[in-house]
Amino acid sequence: MKTSRQMAEELEKGLHAALLDFVREALLSWWRAHGLEYPWRSYRDPWEVLVSEILLRKTNAEKVSSRIGEVLSVLRSPEDVLRLREEDLADLLRPFGMQRIKARQLRGLAQRLAAEGGRIPEDPEALSALPGVGRYIAAAVLCFALGRPAAAVDTNVIRVLTRVFGVKPERSRPRADPYIWKIAELLLPADHPREHSWALLDLGKKVCRPRRPKCSECPLAAVCWWNARRAEGTAGRE
Repeated sequence: MKTSRQMAEELEKGLHAALLDFVREALLSWWRAHGLEYPWRSYRDPWEVLVSEILLRKTNAEKVSSRIGEVLSVLRSPEDVLRLREEDLADLLRPFGMQRIKARQLRGLAQRLAAEGGRIPEDPEALSALPGVGRYIAAAVLCFALGRPAAAVDTNVIRVLTRVFGVKPERSRPRADPYIWKIAELLLPADHPREHSWALLDLGKKVCRPRRPKCSECPLAAVCWWNARRAEGTAGRE
C-alpha cells in the first residue's frame, strides 16, 4: 500500500499510464451497460445542477429523483428562491430531509448570486466559495453542467480509488486529502468526463460497497489492489 501522495506523484510522472487507460476504458464500458439513471443527469443548466446537488446531500438519491422536477418548477432561478419565505422554502424541501439547513443554504446561495447579477461563476475557486457549495458541488457544476473534466470526489469515489490503486489517504478525513483529488483528476479523461464521473459514482454505490463489495461484478477487479489482497485473505491488514 502506498500513500495517496506517492500514488499521485507516480501517476503524474506517467508511471502507470497503461493502468489508467485500462481503468478509463473499463469504467466507461461498464457504465454504458450498468449505469444508473437520474433526472439531474440530463441537466445542463448550472443552476439546476446546483439545486440538485444541495438537495442530494445526505439524502436518498431515489427520493430526490421522485421530487426534483416539482422543486425546480418552483425554484427556476435564484430570484424564485428569494421570493419565498424561508419557512415556505423549508416546507418545499421537507421531503428531502435537513430542510431547514438546505433552505438556508439555498437562500444564502441565491442572495450571493443575485448580488452578483445572477451569473454563476465558472471558475472552480469562485464556485467553491459560494454559500452551500464547496469543492464537490463546484466540480459537479463544472463537469455535469458544463462538460469540463473536473473530478467530483465523494465518499463512493474515494472508496473506489483507494481500493483500486491501493492507497492510504494522507489525511484522517479523506475528502480533505488533496492527493486523493489529484488521483481522481489524473484518472478523469478530457473526453466523456460526465460519463466517467458518473461511472465512478455508480460503481462505488452499486458494486464497490463499504460492506460486502461485489468484486466478482467489478470491471476493475483484474487490476484492483484491494481485490488482490481480498483473494489472498489479507485485505484490511495493510
